[in-house]
Amino acid sequence: MTESTEPLSVTNLLTDQESQYLERIKKKQVNPGFEIAFCGHFSAGKSTLLNTLMGEELLPVSPVPTSANVIQIKNGETGLQVFLNHSEEVEAFHQEIPWNKVREWGRNGADIHHLEVSFPLPWMSGDSGILDTPGVDSTDPEHQNVTIDQLYTTDMVVYVMDYNHVQSETNLTFLKQLTNERKPLLIVINQIDKHVEQELGLEEFRSSVKKTLHSWKIRFLDLFFTSMKQPEHPFNEWNAFQSHIKALLHHSDELIHTSSKRLEIGFYENVRSRLEHDLQHVNEEFEDDLQHIGLTLHDYEKHVADMKNIENLKQFENHLFETFQLKQDRLFKNVVLFPHKLTELTRDWLVSAPLKSKGFLFGRKKAEKEKQERMELLVDELNDQIKSALSFHVRQFLSEDLPLEHLSSKESYLKKIENDEIEVTEEFLESFRKKGPVSRDYVYQYTEQVTKRIIQLWKEYTEKMLVYLADESRDSINQTLKNLDVPVDHEDRIDDITRQILKRSSDLHSQIETVEDTLKVLKIPTDYYRLIDEIRKRTIEVQATSERIMITPSDECADPVKQNQNEHNETFKDIDDSEIETLIKQADRVSAFSDDPLLHDERDRFLFQADKLKHQEYVISLFGAFSAGKSSFANALIGVDLLPVSPQPATASRTTITKPTEKHGHGTILVQFKTMSEIEMELSELSQILGIRLTTDVLSKWGPGELDRYGTISKSATDYLDALRQGLYEMKSHVGDQLTASAEDLYTYAAKESVSSMVDHIIVYYDSDLTKQGITLVDTPGVNSIHSRHTKTALKQINHSDAIFFLTYYNHAFSKADQYFIEQLGEINASSSMDKLYFIINASDLASDDTELESVRQHVKSELIRTGNKDAIISTLSSKSGLYAKINKTEDHHGFAEFESYFRKRMMNQLKRLSFDQTVFFFERYQEKGEEWLALYESSDEERQAYLSQLDDTCRQALEWLNRQTFQEVYTKAFQELDERILYFRKRVTYVMTDYFTDFLNVSVLTADQRKELRIQSDHAIRKWLSAVEQYMNRGGQALLANLDNHIQQLIRNWQLTQIQGLQQYLPSVYPKISDEKNIVEQIEFSFAHSVDIDFFTSKIKTKRSLFVDQEIKHVKEGIISSFEEDVMKYMKDWHRHAGEQLKSALETIDQDISEAGRQAVLKEKEAAGLIENAEVMNRLRDELRIVSARKGDDQDDS
Repeated sequence: MTESTEPLSVTNLLTDQESQYLERIKKKQVNPGFEIAFCGHFSAGKSTLLNTLMGEELLPVSPVPTSANVIQIKNGETGLQVFLNHSEEVEAFHQEIPWNKVREWGRNGADIHHLEVSFPLPWMSGDSGILDTPGVDSTDPEHQNVTIDQLYTTDMVVYVMDYNHVQSETNLTFLKQLTNERKPLLIVINQIDKHVEQELGLEEFRSSVKKTLHSWKIRFLDLFFTSMKQPEHPFNEWNAFQSHIKALLHHSDELIHTSSKRLEIGFYENVRSRLEHDLQHVNEEFEDDLQHIGLTLHDYEKHVADMKNIENLKQFENHLFETFQLKQDRLFKNVVLFPHKLTELTRDWLVSAPLKSKGFLFGRKKAEKEKQERMELLVDELNDQIKSALSFHVRQFLSEDLPLEHLSSKESYLKKIENDEIEVTEEFLESFRKKGPVSRDYVYQYTEQVTKRIIQLWKEYTEKMLVYLADESRDSINQTLKNLDVPVDHEDRIDDITRQILKRSSDLHSQIETVEDTLKVLKIPTDYYRLIDEIRKRTIEVQATSERIMITPSDECADPVKQNQNEHNETFKDIDDSEIETLIKQADRVSAFSDDPLLHDERDRFLFQADKLKHQEYVISLFGAFSAGKSSFANALIGVDLLPVSPQPATASRTTITKPTEKHGHGTILVQFKTMSEIEMELSELSQILGIRLTTDVLSKWGPGELDRYGTISKSATDYLDALRQGLYEMKSHVGDQLTASAEDLYTYAAKESVSSMVDHIIVYYDSDLTKQGITLVDTPGVNSIHSRHTKTALKQINHSDAIFFLTYYNHAFSKADQYFIEQLGEINASSSMDKLYFIINASDLASDDTELESVRQHVKSELIRTGNKDAIISTLSSKSGLYAKINKTEDHHGFAEFESYFRKRMMNQLKRLSFDQTVFFFERYQEKGEEWLALYESSDEERQAYLSQLDDTCRQALEWLNRQTFQEVYTKAFQELDERILYFRKRVTYVMTDYFTDFLNVSVLTADQRKELRIQSDHAIRKWLSAVEQYMNRGGQALLANLDNHIQQLIRNWQLTQIQGLQQYLPSVYPKISDEKNIVEQIEFSFAHSVDIDFFTSKIKTKRSLFVDQEIKHVKEGIISSFEEDVMKYMKDWHRHAGEQLKSALETIDQDISEAGRQAVLKEKEAAGLIENAEVMNRLRDELRIVSARKGDDQDDS
């Protein structure tokens, strides 16, 4: 028995549950054993793996979580024991296992503690065992609790994941927890038969999995790929896995003692973590305590803030000088006023003066002139150096680092700083010159004295400005102090609560120290992992048993539960096409009166809207990672195998499929080649990524193998460059051209790498059921494209789309880049006027059953929720199956037809209804206005004249009201939105940069032992890291613009509505023309490129040990982030100014347009009223309204 090592005081710190866990650990020390737990999410294949390991169908296999209990498997005579939670009674079965009852007990987590199955397993020692646990991602929290609870006394864990969920956050979080608890861990990725080698090499996949695990700091012994469906699969590592497990369980007696000690250490580490967590929640307890005495956290924060504010204001002048003292070193300590060039100029001047030549007059004059020129040059250069090295930083300190909010006139202060200057003169320099030979030491002493004096002058100036700042702020500070109101009655109560919180914090710190003392006594075994590695690789020989297990059949069917794959439960009321036809017929009749002066504007608006309704057009844009199946999805929508699949994302171009036109018939394609400037821009971006100078001239001189050495930085970049190198050779004559070809040539222009690398975009004119309905498809390059131009084009496409389909492939989880893009996509969608975002899981035919498909859908849903898309519309389908069904006129069984029907109803009904309602609105306005004019015409002369005489006055009042309106609110809110989005975006970039870091720079990436190779690896990793962040930033900039445009459009719509309502107070029937929605920010470009000196940081890297053990990598990370942030700050500052100017100009134009539209509406109302006296015009109006009204009734009867 292992003696208890904890001091008596430790037991007083434990919770009831912790006491129970400790008791179980102690019991295990009395009755030692070695247990391996099999964990993982449900339907990962744990039970199948265990059945194969046992050689029997021992455990029930179900794709959904059905057990709330742990099943323990031991070596012994065949049998089953059921252990209850609140009783020592054990129900036992011998020589049989009644699974019909086991299923019932398995669901009864409240009464059953665990089940123990024994079975002759000669390779398992008598003191070892296996545990089968419930799924860690079960929807029943009790299932998760059972699994976690059991792991406290488990010695080792086998974690099973299926191929589709390797990067699931649930998996990674659980694995991280196991690592924190020091659990030896073997990882199994099951269902490797789903892997498609042509899409992703196995070793590349293995490497990416390990990289993810390492980035989460997950420690594991080994990782195995298995397939229970296809035992002979070439990637199946089952034999190696089962050999390791059997060896560990066979020789478990060698591990028991050390493992038992590690369990106790892990327990106390958990206690310490819990106490540290409690410490973090002290503030929450503080808030609760405040509430108990009737105070809020706001009361406390206000009290503290007010007291701090009062103290700061009282010490304002002292703080100014303290700030100056702290910043003095930065401002003055390392100032260099005499770099090498200036030092040489100074020496030349000193040598040339004084002049004592007694030569010819011409010689003296020449020397005098030369001396004067040297002096003037020295003065100019030195003043320039003072400005850049000293005065700039002093001004920056005085204007940016000090509190200026209390100044009586901030503008005067800043102007004074800007205008004040301390300049060096000839006399000033002469005053420091002394007699003697001009040696190197003399020059050095001279420049030091001058530097010291100049710095002193600037220090004195700074102190003078601090006094000025304090004096000019005094009145405002005194007034603020007078206005501050600090309730005295709160102070005593708050101080009492604060003392209590400090006491609790102190107690927790003491408790943590006590636990740490206990851990020091226990001492962590250092050779445990080495021992496990040695044992699991042993070969064991055992005799097989002839005994078989009797399993009583279950009464229940184990068929999987079919889940509802697609959440297409919305109901849509179809708009009646006959109503649309009636409205369009009305428009045809109304158009016969187009030239009539009365109702001209009303008639035009109705006819314009009716034409839009008649020729309905919609744009659907496809987004997704490369190889998500966008092109095959587009083919399925069209119904033919039209678009080829691009071999790599870098060469993919934007492809649009639309209906034929008179100029471009069915099956015609229009190919636009990149311009040379676009190609050079792409090469410039890749120069940053690869760290080499790239131009078309450089590329044309490279041989085929020249790019191989850069493949470790970015394979997609080097593949693109290789294709472009060939393309420039083959297709250079087509640069910037536009040509027409046949759809049969699509493969050449869209998929042949050397050609497609030169193509910017392709338009395909194709006649199909889809395009006949006015739908245009836009297939965008993959979101993981290396070209920022692709990103800009894709994001600009969003606001021009009526629907956005984001596709992800069934076998591929979201990458971090995908997640960030989806987050940005969701933000744009949320800011638009209607929901148009659909998420599609493509290739659903790869699912083995409906349950597996649903588990994948649930996984995607959880990922989308994590990125802020909590109301995402998710569909599972197979574009391959959908296309096959259309071509062969068979039924589709994989969701494509269901989705197609759903989105057409949802999207087209929504847009059609919107267009129809707008057309009806303008038709009714046209009718009402006509009837109003006709009624006025048919009224008495007195009534008509009274209306006309009053109309002049009403129109005048309306115009006066219009002139009083100001667009300032729109300006203010638009610029406020711009400011807030920029602030959020800058913070987000910093977060993403930090978040990405461990993905690119970690021990699995930086492996070299030699300094030179390590620096090369670091250079490549840093470039990939910064490239990913740069891509995120450029994408984010475009998303910022799209969101800003959506927000401003809403502001303008609201403003126009206000204008209309205001004018209608004077003229109830007036309706100014609403300005067309134009992309307000379309002219604003966002193109960021960092200037981080990567060589500077890699040159500081010494060894792998110094990088990771001595935390050198932390300094590298902080330095690069700081440098990158400087670039971001500078770019965003300039971009903010430029965007503001562009926005101001656009809003001014819109302001003028809206005002002019209102003015014209009033004037036209007055002009139309003048036609009331014209009998010919009014009789024609009567005929027009009679024809429209009569025909409307006829159409309704026909319907």
